[in-house]
Amino acid sequence: MPRTVRPTAFGTPEVLEIVQTPVPRPAVDDKHKDSVGLADSLPSLGLECAGVVTAIGSEVTGVEVGDEVIVYPATGAYADYVTAPVTSLIRKPAGLGWHEAGALMLAGTTAAHALHATGAGEALDTSLALVADRQRIASITGHAPGKLVLVP
Repeated sequence: MPRTVRPTAFGTPEVLEIVQTPVPRPAVDDKHKDSVGLADSLPSLGLECAGVVTAIGSEVTGVEVGDEVIVYPATGAYADYVTAPVTSLIRKPAGLGWHEAGALMLAGTTAAHALHATGAGEALDTSLALVADRQRIASITGHAPGKLVLVP
C-alpha cells in the first residue's frame, strides 16, 4: 500500500508519521483534489515532485500514462502517489536525474523571483546557472525573464 508523510500535530519533525494511504484516483476532468485528504486538517507536506504518470482522468488531454514529469506546484508531494492538474506538469528532460527533477522547480522559481525582485537578471545575458552533481541542469536567461529553461 502507498505511503504518505503527514503531521500528527503542529511542531517539530517528531510529529511526522508515515501512514498507509490508498492510491489516489485522478479526477475525470482536470479538477485537482487533495490526494491524501489533508485539506480539512493539518497542512500537507511537499510542494514539488517528479515521477511517472500512472493514471489520467478520462477527459484529461496533453499527458499519457508512462510520461515522465515534474509536478509543480503539488499538494502533498511527500507521498508515493500524488494527483495534480495537467497545468502543474512539466515534462522531465531525459538527461535530468530524478532527485534533481524533484527539487528543481521550487529552487528555480525562487531564484527567478529573486532576480526579478532585485532587477539583477535584466543586466545579464545568462543570469543564473544552477549546478547539481557537477551538471548544469537549468539556466534562467535575461532574454526571457521569469522563464525557466532546462538544458541538457
